[in-house]
Amino acid sequence: MSGNQEKRRKTEQNATNPLKKTDAKPSATVPNDTNTKPKKYAVKYRFEELKRKQSKYIEEPVVLRSIPQSQVLNTAFSKNRRDIDAPKILQPAHKALRKVPSYKSKTKETMDGVKKEKEIDDMSDHVIWKYSPIYKGTPERSANSSPDRDKEYVPNLLNPPSTPTVSNKLKSVLNFTYLNDSNENLQLPTETAEEMSDIQKSKQNDKNSSKDLLRNIDDILTEMRGDTDLRLNAGRINGLPSSPGTVGHPDTLLLENTMTKIEQSKNQPTDESIQHYSKDLLKDEENARTDVKKILDSDNTTKSTVKQTLNDAIISMTQQKISEEKSNVKPLIDVHTDGNNINELDDDDDDDILFDIISQQKPNAKYDLKPLPNEQSSLESDEMLDDSLLGIFDELEQNSQVPKTKPDTDETNTIPPMIHPNSDNSKMITEYSERAKCAKEKKGICRLVVLSIREMTLPKIGIQKILTCVDSKGSKVPVILRNPWVYLDIYEGDIIHIIEGKNFANKRLLSQDKDPQTLLENDNLLIVHPDILLSATTIGSSTKCLRCSVINNLFQDVRNEQSISMTIGNIVHELLQDAFRYKLTHRNITMDYFTERLDELLETYSFAIIVCNEDVQDVKNTIMETHVQKILSFVNKFVSSDNYKRYVPIANTKKSQSISLSDIIDIEENIWSPSFGLKGFLDVTVDAYVEKMHAIVPLEIKTGKYKSQAHEVQGLIYTLLLSDRYDIFDDFFLLMYTWEEGMVKHRRLPDPIRHILMTRNKIASSLKHRLSEIKSRVQTLFPVPTVEENPANCTHCYNKVISMTLYKLVEHGTAEGSRIPMEEYDELTSHLPNDIKNYREFFLKYNDLVTKEESSVCASNQDMFLMTGEARESHNGHCVHSLRVSSIKKDEVMDGQYLYQFKRCYSPTQQVSSILQSQISLDDRIIVSDEEGHFSITSGNVIELTEDSITISTKRKLLNNKISSGPDHEPRIESVIDPTLRESDIISTQNAVTYRIDKYDIQQPLSGARFNILNLFLPPIKKGTFILDEKTSEQRFLKLSEGGDERMKKFLVDNIAPQFLSLKDKPLLQNYLPEDSTFNDDQHKALDLCLRAKDYALILGMPGTGKTTLIAEIIKILVKNGKKILLSSYTHSAVDNILLKLIDTDIKTIRLGSNGKIHPETRKYMVDYTLAKSYNEFLNMINETSLVATTCLGINDLLFSYKEKDFDYVILDEASQVSMPVALGPLRFGEKFIMVGDHNQLPPLVKNESARLDGLEDSLFKILSERHPESMAELTLQYRMCGDIMKLSNFLIYDDKLKCGTEQVSNQLLDIPNLPLISKYKSSTSQQDWLVDIMDPQRRVLFADYDRNTGIIENIEGDNIINNGECTLIGQMVDGLILSGVPCNRIGVMTLYRAQLRLLKRTFKEVKYHGLEVLTADQFQGRDKDCILISMVRSNDDLKGGSLLKEVRRVNVAMTRAKSKLIILGSKDTISSIGGIKEFIGMLQTNGWIYKLPADCLKTYNFENIPEKLYTV
Repeated sequence: MSGNQEKRRKTEQNATNPLKKTDAKPSATVPNDTNTKPKKYAVKYRFEELKRKQSKYIEEPVVLRSIPQSQVLNTAFSKNRRDIDAPKILQPAHKALRKVPSYKSKTKETMDGVKKEKEIDDMSDHVIWKYSPIYKGTPERSANSSPDRDKEYVPNLLNPPSTPTVSNKLKSVLNFTYLNDSNENLQLPTETAEEMSDIQKSKQNDKNSSKDLLRNIDDILTEMRGDTDLRLNAGRINGLPSSPGTVGHPDTLLLENTMTKIEQSKNQPTDESIQHYSKDLLKDEENARTDVKKILDSDNTTKSTVKQTLNDAIISMTQQKISEEKSNVKPLIDVHTDGNNINELDDDDDDDILFDIISQQKPNAKYDLKPLPNEQSSLESDEMLDDSLLGIFDELEQNSQVPKTKPDTDETNTIPPMIHPNSDNSKMITEYSERAKCAKEKKGICRLVVLSIREMTLPKIGIQKILTCVDSKGSKVPVILRNPWVYLDIYEGDIIHIIEGKNFANKRLLSQDKDPQTLLENDNLLIVHPDILLSATTIGSSTKCLRCSVINNLFQDVRNEQSISMTIGNIVHELLQDAFRYKLTHRNITMDYFTERLDELLETYSFAIIVCNEDVQDVKNTIMETHVQKILSFVNKFVSSDNYKRYVPIANTKKSQSISLSDIIDIEENIWSPSFGLKGFLDVTVDAYVEKMHAIVPLEIKTGKYKSQAHEVQGLIYTLLLSDRYDIFDDFFLLMYTWEEGMVKHRRLPDPIRHILMTRNKIASSLKHRLSEIKSRVQTLFPVPTVEENPANCTHCYNKVISMTLYKLVEHGTAEGSRIPMEEYDELTSHLPNDIKNYREFFLKYNDLVTKEESSVCASNQDMFLMTGEARESHNGHCVHSLRVSSIKKDEVMDGQYLYQFKRCYSPTQQVSSILQSQISLDDRIIVSDEEGHFSITSGNVIELTEDSITISTKRKLLNNKISSGPDHEPRIESVIDPTLRESDIISTQNAVTYRIDKYDIQQPLSGARFNILNLFLPPIKKGTFILDEKTSEQRFLKLSEGGDERMKKFLVDNIAPQFLSLKDKPLLQNYLPEDSTFNDDQHKALDLCLRAKDYALILGMPGTGKTTLIAEIIKILVKNGKKILLSSYTHSAVDNILLKLIDTDIKTIRLGSNGKIHPETRKYMVDYTLAKSYNEFLNMINETSLVATTCLGINDLLFSYKEKDFDYVILDEASQVSMPVALGPLRFGEKFIMVGDHNQLPPLVKNESARLDGLEDSLFKILSERHPESMAELTLQYRMCGDIMKLSNFLIYDDKLKCGTEQVSNQLLDIPNLPLISKYKSSTSQQDWLVDIMDPQRRVLFADYDRNTGIIENIEGDNIINNGECTLIGQMVDGLILSGVPCNRIGVMTLYRAQLRLLKRTFKEVKYHGLEVLTADQFQGRDKDCILISMVRSNDDLKGGSLLKEVRRVNVAMTRAKSKLIILGSKDTISSIGGIKEFIGMLQTNGWIYKLPADCLKTYNFENIPEKLYTV
């Protein structure tokens, strides 16, 4: 570098350095003693934060940064810089360099006067990524560290990236990690003082300083130009036989010639002899491999012998290659043998031999081998023996024994013991091989399960891990991890994907090294926990702070407010996407088109604008001024088949290319990639025409005011997604900012991809509990990365309230370590006492329970990716496979929808079950995938099902975009949105593959429930706190629900008792109950308790005791007292049952929820916010409402965020069915609450057995009622069941506490007017008129036992349990009831098994059964019928009754739904085998309530030809 260039660089550094010399203050934590031993720090990754300001009081954290290689190449070299041809090798003090190409920027004038950058070397846009450790303290610096080393260098780039995906700081390169976190003990090759450069000497003098992490810039530049320094520093291994384990075997003669030549070359240290030696060695190695191959082809040689021979050859050659050159060098291993038997080596020696092979270098000797001109040496790189290693490692590890005592050697040169728990267990191998299987194996993607892990530290390489994995065939596969992959947390049993690159022949080595011959970077990629699909948005946001991203995934606050910037972004996105569609069929787009289309979009988004308190016209003006003109120019210019003069700059370079968008393939394409563990919505998928070539690439559109590194991260992720969807290689993406001219091309480079996937893998590791059910009762670890692990300054983090609360609550954090000002930290956490042990234990306990339940809920989410369609259909019926498109047409009902009919395609001999037997039903949400491994091609809803066809409605055309065309059979990608594409053409391309349709049963994580637990400890809002509205400057008082739930924390965690007004005093609210009310004493007491409650009240309502009626009256009284109420429940039906009792009142009510799940009569309470014409009108609409009704999971509505005040009361029905974390959600929005339930009926549904046993099944209702029984009133008088049915409930649960409210209720009978009519349809051969017997109204309770008929048995297919015989008998009973005059709407059919439920629903799908309800016991909770028929399903020779009936509370619900007649159909012998039910069967026997059905019961009656008029509704 010239003097002027050096001066300019220093000037730029000084200009950009935020900390002048006069401002510099020595840190108190930095010792002056340079001999202080440096600390060991945890190594973490992160991306550089965009434009992060440096504080002079805070040490700048070491972060992940990057810099263009072209920038480095134009910076300072050493003074004796010179161009050297690549093959020439210098002494160690001067590394070999490739000839540096010219990087002068040249321009030429184009026809339109625009200057275009000439193409320059591709290396100019290569990016150097830097990794450095994050320290959990202040890094120690040597006293003589130069301050200039911390100054910034800002390059002058023509087209800088939108954000620093490529950092502008030269020190990021100088800090390029050369030594690892264990570098303090690292043994580097010894060098003489004459051979050392000045900088290398300086490193030795300051070896205890953290500046050891800095590298000589010459070293870095050398590596960038393909450094071929061999560093073969091998110690002498004396007496080592040429072929361990095969001494004397004839196969060892294969290497005799090679060994002889090696011996002859030992005493020839001259350059010339070394060159000959290198050349001969290469030839001999090749000859040896050729000879081994001949053995491989021999018919008489077994595979094991060949493998051993090949391994022996490689080991022998390796050992000879690493032998020392001079005899006076002290050997690393001194092996004394009396012969050639390698088994005489002790364990330590065996480990060291393996170490030699893996490290491929020795620290006590050096070869300076010069390759021949124009020839690459096979010994040039640290990776030279990786292929050999992978072939021999599996055998070596079995022979290597770990010494019982720690060897007296340096830790960095010692191989840790191999972790092999149960490694010899064939059962585990079999299990892992099954887990390694997936729905479709794809070329270039290797799915493995980690069996064991071995870690070591190697000179010049650092930490290296060797994973022994198991593939789908049960074979062991070794995998080597180096920087950066080695820093991932990988454990035994983890699943990994290796995405095989093109640059390295060794597909099982993952590193960032370069191939010694091609000089290309290792592009193999590692995906950890690939079955977790993380969105591009999630990963993009994590580049600033991994902790923040994980927090977002684990904790989700339901409160949400509309953002005007987000609304404008949505409008602009749709406007641009519509313009793309329009341009496909029009030559140009005019401003008139944009104006008209914008007006239509503004009408659609009018409410979204109003709710932001913005004017529609103002938004239109903003869009027109900021975006429309740029979009118009962009579309007309770039959406074209001709790329002439359409120049697009290439990020991080001075280049540009001619690029046009010749076709629009898809818009808002949703791609799931279980290969990469990623998913995302691509704004636009385009066919980019780049210099006579076409490429399918993503076009990412950004409308915000600011550029972000996250945008580029998302774009890179989308290239991976497209590569997986279309089986192509995407090497760039396009990024467009709608407020700028044109777009920018961003290349897909190895380093950014590696570090993006590193981040993705770290997030996935924090969420891996979602992959499989946790069965252990040991408390799980809190998965959020600590504050110390993330160097970002948290001052401006939008998640800092949650982050700092967790920091103090879980991580024992202090203000000093919080990374925010101490005053702010104290303000955010002062509500938590210093001694928070109880709070911490409470939070960790319930976080653990939620995590375990989440593991069970989400465990099946990846089944679609792991199971073939055939296997999944057989397993649980959630899939229909082997489908082809039979027809396609536009949906005449839904505009913009397509109707696809799929039919089975299989050979006549293939056994395929009926589609009707699957668990996919009408209106189900489904996912369409092909059976080639491309998932979620489209989604839709089922509108028709037949035996062999399924018809769906979907918004997206279904195209198979892998059809080859042209002479080269290149894949042709069709446009999904092309309106000219004919339906016949579509079908012809679709059926080149087969499809599968999966039920959309992806379960959402329990992030909301976890947040509800954390919300107990977040900082609360004090009453009277207000903020100023940014737009109007008016005061707005904050609601208590906008902060932490301190009130509930008092009751639940601090165990504070609720307060009630004394009975001597007048109630807090006036009791407006009518004088003619029929309330009993229990109901009066419960009502009075609610009116006297200062905090909360509980009502335990036994079955049929009038809970719903009581709640309705409480609501009426509260409304008359001027109170606002939130009514919530676990189910929609329970909410609607209460509203139906208020149907005749004039209470202003809003019913929240989806139309299909709400009772038709209560839909009138649903509100359409879009009718509001102004912001104030919207606020009046929600603030003037007295009653809001929704489920516990429906509290994410805008109403809860925009309502001016919280509710006065929250009433939670079915409270005993709601788990505590979920119940906290709605209760936070009220000043007081009333919970109504019965924990003796259905408990909260908990899937995870460990979570259930440890307390998640205990509802908030149960917890509070047991702690404070004085807060609960009981309802014991029931008005539903007759006396006999009530007797069942008292036997099961209530111990005779439950009583009939009246004598009439106790003696009620089912009215069956035409019972004798049934006998007319009885077969003449049958003796027993059993249906007439069991329909006798006097028989109110009856167990119909069919054990005499041995043909009635259950059928189990995967998770499906059905009983066809029971279904037939239930059908006959229903027909008999209807025929004898019982209306359908008075009959209910119940079962505990969902597969049986589907079978029953298909049985009663005819119109004549209209009004008949077929539900599960859980669905019948809160409902009743005059007559209930229960199908018990279980009947088998093993007398296994299953687990569902073990839950007595569920049985109690099932029995108490009937008013006057209950018929239980089942196998007495099988059901009696269940613990707890045997006594119940005995009670039925004692009361004479068991009826034995005849052996021919299935053939007794024939109701097929009954006239329709006899069926009454």
